[in-house]
Amino acid sequence: MNDRVKFINPHGNKEEHNKQFDAITNAWQWNKQLSENERTDYINSLINRGLNEHEAEMYVNGESKISEYVMNNKYNAYIIQEPCILISYGRKF
Repeated sequence: MNDRVKFINPHGNKEEHNKQFDAITNAWQWNKQLSENERTDYINSLINRGLNEHEAEMYVNGESKISEYVMNNKYNAYIIQEPCILISYGRKF
């Protein structure tokens, strides 16, 4: 497991905060609200991966709330991200 944690502090260096904030909101697509078609497609893709409709809607609603909160609180919200990327063994070429 990758144990790296990203911490974005809104009260530190403003230039660094803006750079990190923009990077994470772009990567997680928190910088835009989903259209109704995008929302439906997202829910359907989660259902196709094994979630039931209720679980998929709850997940998408949760993501939308996170996005809205982060964008409305850019200069006040602390963001902690732990990517949890699995690192497999083997040779690196």
